[in-house]
Amino acid sequence: MTKTAEPHRWRRALIGLILVVLVLGVLRVWRSPEIPVPTNTPIRFDDFTFAVVGAREASLGSGAETRRYQMVRLKVQNDAKRVTYQFHPRIAVMVDDDGRQYGVSALGQVALDRLRGAPDPLATPLPAGASGTTELAFDLPETARNPRLKISHGGPVLDVVDDLLGGRRRLLLK
Repeated sequence: MTKTAEPHRWRRALIGLILVVLVLGVLRVWRSPEIPVPTNTPIRFDDFTFAVVGAREASLGSGAETRRYQMVRLKVQNDAKRVTYQFHPRIAVMVDDDGRQYGVSALGQVALDRLRGAPDPLATPLPAGASGTTELAFDLPETARNPRLKISHGGPVLDVVDDLLGGRRRLLLK
């Protein structure tokens, strides 16, 4: 074996080891049970905390467009010292027992905002040290069993990282 081939073998071995560790980590998260977080109990992501402070079912819309929605009141706290935080409703994802995920309903949210009569408190950035509460509308099918809220900051890849670091935390609605 030549001296130039030796570093390539170590590099391949290192890459292989990293891939094995990543796969084992993903499998660990995938097989680990969810961590249920009771209502009014915040979960932390960096300098920001989120807590479900209430949930209810409600009919929104008018006439033939009336639908039943799962409404979730979510409190967001910005614990940063200097940074503002802009809440985006798309990070709130409902998960059911079958693993299906549901985002905030655009139609339900428009109807809710109209009913509220005032702007959403989290439509503008939260200053450092401030908190705000919003209500989110989810259009869940009748077959959705045991819905709970997940905070997802970046899709499946970042969800795996969040789950590895903090566990598979899900905010309960009751």
